[in-house]
Amino acid sequence: MLLFAENASHLCYLAGIFQKNESSKIIKIYTQITTQGFGYPPSPLPNLNVFFYKTLFPLTKRITFAEKIEKINNKFTQNNKMKSLKQHIIDLQQSDWDYYNNVSSMSLENPFVSNKNHSDFIKNYFKRSGKEPVLDLIEINNDKIIKAEHTNSIFFLGMLLHNNINITEKYFNEYNNENYKEFPFIWFLICLYHDFGMKHESSEELRNKIIDIDTLKSHFEIVHCLLDTTVTGIDQLLFNHIRQYFLYRRLHHKKIDHGILAGLYFYDRLVKNRIIQQKEKKKKLFWGKKLEKQYALVASVIAIHNIWFPNDNSACEYIKFEMKGLINAKPITLKKSPLLYILGIVDTVDPIKIYSNKHQIDYILTNLNIKFCDKELIIENNETSTLDFTQILHKSDNFKGWLDVDIIKEANKLTIKMK
Repeated sequence: MLLFAENASHLCYLAGIFQKNESSKIIKIYTQITTQGFGYPPSPLPNLNVFFYKTLFPLTKRITFAEKIEKINNKFTQNNKMKSLKQHIIDLQQSDWDYYNNVSSMSLENPFVSNKNHSDFIKNYFKRSGKEPVLDLIEINNDKIIKAEHTNSIFFLGMLLHNNINITEKYFNEYNNENYKEFPFIWFLICLYHDFGMKHESSEELRNKIIDIDTLKSHFEIVHCLLDTTVTGIDQLLFNHIRQYFLYRRLHHKKIDHGILAGLYFYDRLVKNRIIQQKEKKKKLFWGKKLEKQYALVASVIAIHNIWFPNDNSACEYIKFEMKGLINAKPITLKKSPLLYILGIVDTVDPIKIYSNKHQIDYILTNLNIKFCDKELIIENNETSTLDFTQILHKSDNFKGWLDVDIIKEANKLTIKMK
């Protein structure tokens, strides 16, 4: 098998796919190979096949060499081309996004491909995972899930980012302790629950009963409190201001912050459900206590995803509510809070949320083209599209001061550079 490497960065990326902890060693070997006269990219490296077999192949543990090569070829041939968002979603493999693909007898179809009901997709995903009890916050049996199409859209957008932009290799393990893919598990929980508190945000009944975090916990019978946990992988500054921000939103905006409500509620119900499932052993899934660390990470991202830094007009109110630490805070970085960072990107520019009030979902997905580069997401309007692209450009302004990204705006094109 003869392989091609476009440049040293490309080969470093290939090495990262095989074993991220060995990348520096592999680059050293690569340098030795190129200086010994075997060729230099973009010309083919004649002995690169030997290099992969002797150096990289022994590092693989969970999937075959052929599968690794297929994954590489996909990322550097098909997925880095500009094509419709619909086609990108179609090209996703079931195993890319379906965490329970090999452990559940209940089939699940991508709603953007099958045109199946979006609320049913969310319900069935939770049911297959043995986590349906955590859905009682939204009265799942009675209501259509609010913003289900948006929820599913950012779920698949996030999976596309994870699969196509190699910077995520630095921040996520490919597999968890139980040999399941880690990112689909965490991402499915974050996306499919992050807005579940929306219907309660303006509830007059709740506002009469809930003033602060303590009354929130009492009303919803929260026993396992997220705020009592130690969480890594998130922005600690935001996490440490959850209590104050909830009070600020409740008294100043007369709202029950949907992110904080969902985060605290979700963590408590996930832990309670885990304990019950472990005792009853009804499903052939892992229900060990180790899951609670991941639950805390997921719930924390949900809890802080709606916390905004103050501007000049709101700074005084932040000081009043003891949130001076958020004034002049640095933007959220990929390094400190990778999951929140990715959620912030896809949640901000999600085309379904922006356009679905005037356009059919299929039209939106077909008429917006996207491309993934090394550290970039490029969104482009189709030449014949009637979508008002200025709306996406305007939404991208929300990144300023909040997420550490660079954006390039053109008439029908938006480039988001992640740092």
